[in-house]
Amino acid sequence: MLRDAEPLGCRERTGPCRHGIPGAGVHEAGFTWSSGRPDNTVGPDETLARLRIITAEVGLPGKADFQNGSAAEPEGVAANVGLAVRTCVAGLSIEAFSGDPARPLLEVDLAVGCLQSARAAIDASGLAVVFTARSEGLVRDRADIDGLLSSH
Repeated sequence: MLRDAEPLGCRERTGPCRHGIPGAGVHEAGFTWSSGRPDNTVGPDETLARLRIITAEVGLPGKADFQNGSAAEPEGVAANVGLAVRTCVAGLSIEAFSGDPARPLLEVDLAVGCLQSARAAIDASGLAVVFTARSEGLVRDRADIDGLLSSH
């Protein structure tokens, strides 16, 4: 279960940091690979802890590669994204990856629901966070560009 945390003074930041410039990137794959683990093996608690450390120590807002929001349904994505924005990230990305190697992409309706709930959680925070929605089609060997664009 993810734990809530107090925001790290996001609202009090001034100058360029308040607007997300400059910032520190937190890339999940880079973190897992540097710790000897494969991509998509870090859980949400560890990801949130890493975001808190980086934004606190560097003193800059971060941009988080938040994988699939550590959930397979919109409600879970919303809850986890809500916790992520409280770490003082200025940007966050969610991908349409299911976690299932046999069917790596979420069904379109479910992916859209997850993305909408992530955006709603960001909006509810009252913080200015840039949101990026990504399809994992090319990364997951689904190289049909026309199909990806029409379905995602």
